[in-house]
Amino acid sequence: MRGFDFLQVGLTSGLRDERKLESLSKGLYPDIATSFETDLLNVEKCIRKTLKRWWDENQIGGLFDQFPSNKKCIHTLVSHIKSSDRPTDSFIPIEDRPCSVLYEIFRV
Repeated sequence: MRGFDFLQVGLTSGLRDERKLESLSKGLYPDIATSFETDLLNVEKCIRKTLKRWWDENQIGGLFDQFPSNKKCIHTLVSHIKSSDRPTDSFIPIEDRPCSVLYEIFRV
Protein backbone atom coordinates (compact mmCIF):
# COMPACT_ATOMS: atom_id res chain seq x y z
CA MET A 1 0.00 0.00 0.00
CA ARG A 2 1.80 3.07 -1.27
CA GLY A 3 -0.08 5.52 0.96
CA PHE A 4 1.09 3.57 3.98
CA ASP A 5 4.70 4.01 2.84
CA PHE A 6 4.11 7.72 2.22
CA LEU A 7 2.54 8.08 5.66
CA GLN A 8 5.43 6.28 7.31
CA VAL A 9 7.95 8.65 5.72
CA GLY A 10 5.72 11.63 6.58
CA LEU A 11 5.37 10.69 10.23
CA THR A 12 9.09 10.04 10.51
CA SER A 13 9.81 13.43 8.97
CA GLY A 14 7.22 15.10 11.22
CA LEU A 15 8.72 13.52 14.32
CA ARG A 16 12.16 14.80 13.35
CA ASP A 17 11.01 18.30 12.39
CA GLU A 18 7.50 19.41 13.44
CA ARG A 19 7.78 22.55 11.32
CA LYS A 20 7.16 20.34 8.28
CA LEU A 21 3.66 19.67 9.64
CA GLU A 22 2.69 23.34 9.54
CA SER A 23 1.99 23.17 5.80
CA LEU A 24 1.80 19.68 4.38
CA SER A 25 1.81 20.85 0.75
CA LYS A 26 4.91 23.00 1.26
CA GLY A 27 6.81 21.08 3.93
CA LEU A 28 5.94 17.42 4.14
CA TYR A 29 4.55 16.37 0.76
CA PRO A 30 7.50 17.67 -1.30
CA ASP A 31 9.91 15.56 0.81
CA ILE A 32 7.77 12.47 0.37
CA ALA A 33 7.31 13.09 -3.36
CA THR A 34 11.06 13.46 -3.83
CA SER A 35 11.76 10.28 -1.86
CA PHE A 36 9.36 8.25 -4.01
CA GLU A 37 9.89 10.12 -7.30
CA THR A 38 6.25 11.10 -7.62
CA ASP A 39 4.19 14.31 -7.46
CA LEU A 40 2.49 16.14 -4.60
CA LEU A 41 -1.04 15.29 -5.72
CA ASN A 42 -0.26 11.57 -5.74
CA VAL A 43 1.23 11.81 -2.24
CA GLU A 44 -1.82 13.66 -0.90
CA LYS A 45 -4.29 11.28 -2.57
CA CYS A 46 -2.54 8.09 -1.46
CA ILE A 47 -2.22 9.27 2.14
CA ARG A 48 -5.90 10.33 2.16
CA LYS A 49 -6.98 6.91 0.81
CA THR A 50 -4.87 5.10 3.42
CA LEU A 51 -6.26 7.20 6.26
CA LYS A 52 -9.82 6.80 4.96
CA ARG A 53 -9.40 3.03 4.74
CA TRP A 54 -8.07 2.95 8.31
CA TRP A 55 -10.98 5.14 9.41
CA ASP A 56 -13.58 2.92 7.74
CA GLU A 57 -12.09 -0.40 8.87
CA ASN A 58 -11.61 0.63 12.50
CA GLN A 59 -14.76 2.72 13.01
CA ILE A 60 -12.90 5.68 14.49
CA GLY A 61 -16.03 7.84 14.51
CA GLY A 62 -15.71 8.61 18.23
CA LEU A 63 -12.41 10.39 17.69
CA PHE A 64 -13.82 13.00 15.26
CA ASP A 65 -17.36 13.90 14.15
CA GLN A 66 -16.48 13.33 10.49
CA PHE A 67 -13.46 12.13 8.54
CA PRO A 68 -10.77 14.76 9.21
CA SER A 69 -8.22 16.24 6.86
CA ASN A 70 -4.84 14.63 6.25
CA LYS A 71 -3.28 17.38 8.33
CA LYS A 72 -5.51 16.69 11.33
CA CYS A 73 -4.91 12.93 11.08
CA ILE A 74 -1.14 13.31 10.77
CA HIS A 75 -1.02 15.77 13.69
CA THR A 76 -3.09 13.35 15.78
CA LEU A 77 -0.80 10.43 14.91
CA VAL A 78 2.35 12.45 15.71
CA SER A 79 0.80 13.53 19.04
CA HIS A 80 -0.11 9.91 19.81
CA ILE A 81 3.46 8.80 19.12
CA LYS A 82 4.93 11.59 21.24
CA SER A 83 2.59 10.89 24.16
CA SER A 84 3.30 7.16 24.24
CA ASP A 85 5.51 5.58 26.86
CA ARG A 86 8.15 4.57 24.33
CA PRO A 87 10.91 6.88 23.18
CA THR A 88 10.07 8.71 19.93
CA ASP A 89 13.10 7.16 18.25
CA SER A 90 11.56 3.70 18.58
CA PHE A 91 8.90 4.75 16.07
CA ILE A 92 11.34 5.93 13.43
CA PRO A 93 12.19 3.17 10.96
CA ILE A 94 15.75 1.91 10.92
CA GLU A 95 17.03 0.62 7.58
CA ASP A 96 14.20 -1.40 6.04
CA ARG A 97 12.34 -2.15 9.28
CA PRO A 98 8.82 -0.74 9.10
CA CYS A 99 7.65 1.90 11.52
CA SER A 100 6.16 -0.21 14.33
CA VAL A 101 3.65 2.38 15.50
CA LEU A 102 1.86 2.31 12.17
CA TYR A 103 1.48 -1.43 12.41
CA GLU A 104 0.08 -1.01 15.90
CA ILE A 105 -2.28 1.80 14.91
CA PHE A 106 -3.30 0.47 11.50
CA ARG A 107 -3.09 -3.21 12.42
CA VAL A 108 -1.57 -4.00 9.04
